[in-house]
Amino acid sequence: MSRSTAMESREYVNFEIISLLFDGMYLLEMISFMNFDWALLTRNKHGGRTSLLGKSVKATYLLCRYCSLISCVAELYSFFNVSRGSLSCEVLFRIVTGTAILAATFSSALIAIRAVVVWVYDVRLTSLIVLVLLAVLAINIRTYVILSSSYDPINMLCALDHMHVNLPNVIALLSCDSIILAALFAGLYRWHEPGYGEGSFSLWSLLWRQGVLYLALASTLEIPALVFLALNRDCKSTTPSRDICPTYAP
Repeated sequence: MSRSTAMESREYVNFEIISLLFDGMYLLEMISFMNFDWALLTRNKHGGRTSLLGKSVKATYLLCRYCSLISCVAELYSFFNVSRGSLSCEVLFRIVTGTAILAATFSSALIAIRAVVVWVYDVRLTSLIVLVLLAVLAINIRTYVILSSSYDPINMLCALDHMHVNLPNVIALLSCDSIILAALFAGLYRWHEPGYGEGSFSLWSLLWRQGVLYLALASTLEIPALVFLALNRDCKSTTPSRDICPTYAP
């Protein structure tokens, strides 16, 4: 085995370890909040009434969660069963990438909804956020169409071809989240005035904590991916990431 092949094999092993770590964390979180998701699904069946906005947010949250779950399960299958499975690498890649794209879009949309509400549906801000989300979705679709996957018999895994094509996608996603979070924090700063009452302050604190948490997690997942792609690392695998679905709050 040549030195370059050995180095590439070590990179693949490290990639699998990181991916399994993120997948395991996501599955654990998914199991922990399964009762919450089920209660959310069955809420209207018990006589509760929800506004159109509430239904839209609930649907977006659940779609984000379960698109991420499908992507996670398909990725795990590709690690453990691809060499003897009936699904080709290209099919697995389309499942993993397609559901991940949808989950990423829904995840950003959940934070965007909070920003729009905090700004009291300001037309200019709402238009900007919608345009940003549509632009990111378009870039995601472009990446989905261009990228392809093939089986690597040496390392026995599915490898991505032309991984550098994913760079605009990561830049767009990071820029989108940065713009939306900046709008959310600016709106919360404007809103945080004395005299709104204890209940209003509690809601403000909840939104602020969720925004900070989303910022920290998004930075942890997206910035390293951007750095590796910008440095043009020789990595043919998909970048390990699990999308962040901010907790639904009606």
